[in-house]
Amino acid sequence: MHLFPNITFPEISISEYKLDNGLKILFIEDHSLPLITYCTFYRVGTRNERKGITGISHFLEHMMFNGTKKYGPKIFDMLIESNGGYSNACTSTDITVYYEEFPKDILNLIIDLESDRMTNLIFEPSIVESERRVILEERSSSIDNYPPGKLEEELFSLAYDNHPYSWPVIGLREDIKSISRDELLNYYRSFYCPNNALIVISGDIYPNEALSVIKKFYDSILPNKFNENPLKLPSIRKEKRKEIKYKVEIPSFMSAYLCPSIKNKDIFVLDLIETILAYGKSSRLYQKLIEEKPMAIKISVDFSWRFEPSLFTFYVQMGTGYSNYDGEEIIYEEIDKIKKESVSIEEINKAKNIHIVDFLRSFKKNISRANLIGQFEILFGDWRKIYSLIDEYKKITRDDIVEVINKYFYDNNRIVVHMIPEN
Repeated sequence: MHLFPNITFPEISISEYKLDNGLKILFIEDHSLPLITYCTFYRVGTRNERKGITGISHFLEHMMFNGTKKYGPKIFDMLIESNGGYSNACTSTDITVYYEEFPKDILNLIIDLESDRMTNLIFEPSIVESERRVILEERSSSIDNYPPGKLEEELFSLAYDNHPYSWPVIGLREDIKSISRDELLNYYRSFYCPNNALIVISGDIYPNEALSVIKKFYDSILPNKFNENPLKLPSIRKEKRKEIKYKVEIPSFMSAYLCPSIKNKDIFVLDLIETILAYGKSSRLYQKLIEEKPMAIKISVDFSWRFEPSLFTFYVQMGTGYSNYDGEEIIYEEIDKIKKESVSIEEINKAKNIHIVDFLRSFKKNISRANLIGQFEILFGDWRKIYSLIDEYKKITRDDIVEVINKYFYDNNRIVVHMIPEN
């Protein structure tokens, strides 16, 4: 398998502006369809929280749809949906993003709505309590009553100790119950401000026209002064293990290695290792655990780019008659095999092709294009780094794979959590 010859970067027109209050706007022009995606990124997530208010970033995301002084509760979604649009949001460890997809003729309305909720949320007490109940139900379905979610919560808690990544984005149940209206309001005033935000608008727009409207609605919003306290970097000096009993029929486990943050170019090599090990039915671990000897029902691997050191995580759901240790043994055998024998040219080229294709595919739609460019601007501090991503993958060698897997994949840098049936 060979790499794509003569890959050309998609033709995109991007322009950027910055208002006096620190708000940065990126415009991506595409007049092929009369549609627009409007994304607002806030540099806030789990890493900005502390014990006692875990999950407050996600809680605030819910409140952002529930009323300002100008537009009452539920009016935000009603106005967008009645005009043929759609809105949603997502909170992660590092970023909270809000986005709308809509016909181009309601752009002014969207700008009005988004600028308004940046500064004018009302936090009606009855709605705070209503959303609290919704979030508690969400936590029940995604963690408390969901074995993979519970496993992940235990894994991150074990890996990160007192670091904010040690709790899930949704927060700990006791904190969700106790977060007050005043704490929500203070958190909102601290992080929801123009100098902590980025707007990316993609689609059938003319930047100069849109910018004049943005200035009209956003110029008067004052910036905020805030200082982020540097977080203590997590470290693992010897292997950590934990076993939990749960209402399941068959065992499962997560095994993870502490890997670097986005500040380290090893992240691109780790992307390829993730793909080689567990992407698709031809991957090494799928073949070993499911095809050759069906000892597992499911195998997946995750490595995510983060501001802080990230985990490279394996999740395996074992089959009847096999233990978690059987699955662990196969994973570590494959890691050792790469250390000793490297990977084949076919494997590394396939992994590169998969990442390059996924990257290029992101430019086909307004929403994926806006999200990609916004993520690069927030994570790397410069959206232009999208232009070097293909080369970052292309230049990775087999020796790089071996070097990186030796650097991070060793026993004393490992965290393991087993989930076993209660009976």
